[in-house]
Amino acid sequence: MTTRKILLLVGGGHSHIQVVKNFTHSTHDTQCMLISNSPVAVYSGMLPAVIAGLIPYEDSLVHLQPLCEAHNFHFIHGTVTQIDPQNKRVYFNAPQSSIQFTLHYDVLSIDVGSRTRDVNDVSQPTMTNAKTQLPLIVRTRPILHLEDSISEYESLAKEASLPCARVVVIGAGAAGVELALALEARLKRSLDETVVRIVSQHDTLVSQFGRMSGAAVAAECRRRGIQMHIGQPVISVKDGVVRLKDGTEFTYDMAVIATGAAAHDWVRRTGLVTDEDGWLVVERTLQCKGFADVFAAGDCISFGGAFGKQFPPKAGVYAVREGPTLTHNLQKVLGNRGTLMEFTPQASFLSLLSTGDGRGIGTKHGLAFKGTWVYRLKNFIDERWQERFRVSWGTDGRVEDGQEDVDGQFDGTAAEGAALLLCSEDLNQSDSFEKQLSVLRRMDCDDDFREELLKCVQST
Repeated sequence: MTTRKILLLVGGGHSHIQVVKNFTHSTHDTQCMLISNSPVAVYSGMLPAVIAGLIPYEDSLVHLQPLCEAHNFHFIHGTVTQIDPQNKRVYFNAPQSSIQFTLHYDVLSIDVGSRTRDVNDVSQPTMTNAKTQLPLIVRTRPILHLEDSISEYESLAKEASLPCARVVVIGAGAAGVELALALEARLKRSLDETVVRIVSQHDTLVSQFGRMSGAAVAAECRRRGIQMHIGQPVISVKDGVVRLKDGTEFTYDMAVIATGAAAHDWVRRTGLVTDEDGWLVVERTLQCKGFADVFAAGDCISFGGAFGKQFPPKAGVYAVREGPTLTHNLQKVLGNRGTLMEFTPQASFLSLLSTGDGRGIGTKHGLAFKGTWVYRLKNFIDERWQERFRVSWGTDGRVEDGQEDVDGQFDGTAAEGAALLLCSEDLNQSDSFEKQLSVLRRMDCDDDFREELLKCVQST
């Protein structure tokens, strides 16, 4: 009798849910398991729209247990505390329990995300009688708890009848900016008066997306009355007061720490190779350095400088793109056959930010564009992704996939393409985003068209 091999996935991140859905195996030769500290995973791309009140929270969730059951994976609800790669063991605690359990594996994959990188001297107020009080400090990671924290603040602010709700978002990357805009849209509906601020040590907003995108985001913040403190490191966040390096001080009722990703402390203690920042170092095959039977993906990894010191950044788009490579390579290693794929992160990708009011700001190829069509495109892409992992059964008993991609490529002139991208509102409701998407597709595959379109934009 042949002993079944064990594939163990630790964490329910964007890469791992693709493995669960797409991994093909026989239950006679492979036992597949996923362990996660939560029975649900949140799709980060949809959360700003949730916080703004544009879509229900449920739409952003992936329910891991039914997804696993539909694809012959065993789901375990538990918190991993240690990994022993030498003896191929994972240690974990059951929910609300200090009892430690052990799992053996033949092949392991890790996709556990990250925590929020702290700023200087941050302190949470002391709780009285186990009741949360204002001012409140909220961290964006783990992302699963963010909506609950925002809702808690909203309730506390209403209960306190604040004459003016004061919110500060520390960090002006894509996540911080989207959150600030979402909070402004949400809180101005539910509270009498709200002041929202963005603080960043960098000189521009969303600096990773380029000058034009940063200018578009800054213009949107000014239009909405969001106050910006740019190029000023934070000295402390405590006792309801934010202090900046230049001496500026202001009070807050809620401080949202959106300063980017930091590695989980326990990952450093696994015996796996980590870099100076604590990220798991992987080869281009997504195998952890020095361990052919251990893989990792998502925010918790580093390629050890293979693509540059800070590349790829901690962004969900890379975790999504790593999923097919990870799935393929896990199949090959477990089957002891075939060549492993190498992952190459794309240097340029379409970035779409929700502004929290039914519009969006997008950037690609150094070009920034905005309008209702941008949000419709973002919502379409996000919904299409989520639909893949919603378990619904067809009449023949198979799990059904979601909607198909939009077909077609733009066949007009570069000037016409530029006009479509720079149109802030839809030409008419039936156009939605399809024409603009077809322009972006042609820019991807037609260098001459792209260069001509960018010249048209620069001349306007």
